[in-house]
Amino acid sequence: MFDAVVRDSRGGRPVPLVDSSGEIRTVTYTSTLGQKRNPVLANVLPYYYMDSAVAYYYNESGRLVEVGRYDSPEMRLTSKGNSAQDVTRRVLYCFTYRDDKLELAAEFAKSGPGTPAGFACDQLRRAGATYDSYRYHAHGTLSAQLLHYRINAQDGNGPPRQFRTVDSAGSGTKWLRVSGAGERTSVAFRFNAKNALTHLQTTDPRLFRGDAQALYAERAQGDGVVTRYSFPVQPVPLSLVGDEFVGLERYPRVRSYRHRDGSQISEVFDAGARTPRQRQWRHVDLTRQEMYGADGKLTRVIQFDRQGGEEDGREALRAYVESGVLQVTPTTIGPSSYRVYDYDAQGKESLVFVCWEYDARDDTPSEHFPWWIPDPQPRHDRHVRRFGKGYYAHQCGTPDGAMRVKGYYRIKEYMAVTYGYDVEKLSYDDVR
Repeated sequence: MFDAVVRDSRGGRPVPLVDSSGEIRTVTYTSTLGQKRNPVLANVLPYYYMDSAVAYYYNESGRLVEVGRYDSPEMRLTSKGNSAQDVTRRVLYCFTYRDDKLELAAEFAKSGPGTPAGFACDQLRRAGATYDSYRYHAHGTLSAQLLHYRINAQDGNGPPRQFRTVDSAGSGTKWLRVSGAGERTSVAFRFNAKNALTHLQTTDPRLFRGDAQALYAERAQGDGVVTRYSFPVQPVPLSLVGDEFVGLERYPRVRSYRHRDGSQISEVFDAGARTPRQRQWRHVDLTRQEMYGADGKLTRVIQFDRQGGEEDGREALRAYVESGVLQVTPTTIGPSSYRVYDYDAQGKESLVFVCWEYDARDDTPSEHFPWWIPDPQPRHDRHVRRFGKGYYAHQCGTPDGAMRVKGYYRIKEYMAVTYGYDVEKLSYDDVR
């Protein structure tokens, strides 16, 4: 079937065809060609020619498989000012089926260069096109929809438009029926060029409860709260989508969600583990990093307060001063404000690493110790000292000050190498 547009050859303007009563008529041409080939676009009235036609092709079952647009030679002569030998054909839509269900679908631009000469819908998977694919449950309902992104590459020395096979990536939605729930829930996901899952997310808290989460009750509440998974180390096969994500725990993964205090929490799971080996808390910076043993018990906490929490941090260290463990005045806010706590098998906490400011001129601590006792010695204002002439610097070490690491970059490197602070790769596209 062809839908035609008629134009006045003397002026190039579209002219609607009307009957004797003045009403607009629809001009439709029907083709019974057994094979796809260019239709004949001929003059239909004196002084008029056919601008274009849209062709609809169907398979033996009567299902639409292709929609194409054809521009007449006369239209090309009028618009381009040169001769045309053939009718210009552009594929607009493609559809393929399997077991009488839609399998692939693609929409191409209705303007611009369009598809290359000779393109056919059976080339869809390898032609550099963006398309949708569909998967179904055994009983016939839609299970998943995937959007495959591809790049239309243009070669400067070749024809106006050439498609080449390129790596694909995409995204999709999987619909699940949760046990005990009447409605279906959805999981959104992304995959890479190797058909491996890189990210997935859901707003349904009933999903993926197999991963133990000690602070689950403290997560943010309300509709729209998202739980995300990423797979930064080992590719996760896309086939897990069809398997309802069963076996997800077999792969290394990072789960992220929002804590109700506003922090973004990321939990790092090893392959086969049900409890995280690391949990990170972030606002702008990484502010807290927790390490766990294979038994799920806390083994280490690293605290970092670049922009706040100074008073709380100081008060938390009071017991270490009173017991004689802490013998320096720690920095509890600023670019070097690390504190490291270790935990034994019984959960007893020990302060093992702190940072403090010192006067670079004589290598002495910059503040009176202990800092919450009124200082009989006059002290410089903290703001003036930090942003003044640069006499004061940072160093870190053991709480008694015996072991020291000096300099911002050396301290940062020491934290990464010695304690593994902020070195974890949290997503597939995270480059470190």
